[in-house]
Amino acid sequence: MLEAAVKARDVLGALAMKANVRFDEAAVIGAGLCLTIQELFASVILLTDHGLASHAPAHVRTMLEALADVRNLANDPAYFEQMKFDDARSNLKLFEGYSAIAGMPQDAIDTLKKWTAKTQPIFDAGKMAGYNKVQIDQKLKMAGLEQEYVSYGFLCGFTHNQLTAIIARHGKHELRYLHEPPYETMVGVLGLGMSIAGKAIQKLPSFSDLPEADVNAVLDKVEADWEAARA
Repeated sequence: MLEAAVKARDVLGALAMKANVRFDEAAVIGAGLCLTIQELFASVILLTDHGLASHAPAHVRTMLEALADVRNLANDPAYFEQMKFDDARSNLKLFEGYSAIAGMPQDAIDTLKKWTAKTQPIFDAGKMAGYNKVQIDQKLKMAGLEQEYVSYGFLCGFTHNQLTAIIARHGKHELRYLHEPPYETMVGVLGLGMSIAGKAIQKLPSFSDLPEADVNAVLDKVEADWEAARA
């Protein structure tokens, strides 16, 4: 299964790099998200290949979050304004938090103030336009991925180191180290990662000159190779 995943990684990555991306901001960010998803898929493979497959779900969760943004952006370029608002909102919270740390050097505080001054207008403009924080379940629904919310919950358990995930990794009565998850779980996580990587590439024509027919042909071959490996 790992061999089929590696093959998919290489094929999808090569296809992504054939795209000539448009120069508008929404297209550049959309294509960048597609590439981030491919890199995350590569990290899932590396973790699995090095005895750390139990940590791969955290990376797949990030892939799924990115896919929601990719699809929303492909469906409506104006979604980029939501992303700008989200980015500004996050950064302002970060700047405020660092500024409040006791003993923070004055030069660092001055830098944070400059960054805040640049970011605040973006946040204010988004707020005035009616943007608010969008929860992940809503993002998935907007992207037509509401059925993936159950998978997202599973992935969150490993990302947040919930009790079940800790016990699954390291045992309860006898501690384990570098313990591989059950084969079915490993294959399921790899398969989900590959599916997300493929769905991201499927939207790349929305941001570039990559023909949909070429993308679909590659995705069909990747899926067929994966099913053959599972047989």
